[in-house]
Amino acid sequence: MARERLEIRPPVRVLRSGSHLILYRIEVGWLEVLRIVHARQNWTAYINE
Repeated sequence: MARERLEIRPPVRVLRSGSHLILYRIEVGWLEVLRIVHARQNWTAYINE
């Protein structure tokens, strides 16, 4: 499990998997995958889309 990135709004977790980043958040009882992006992309640009 990745640490929560509190400096990003809304707070997300970012997990590296090979050359990709998995952006997700954990709520009570479920996990929501927000986006999977290539590690070279600016992933913060995808948070509020």
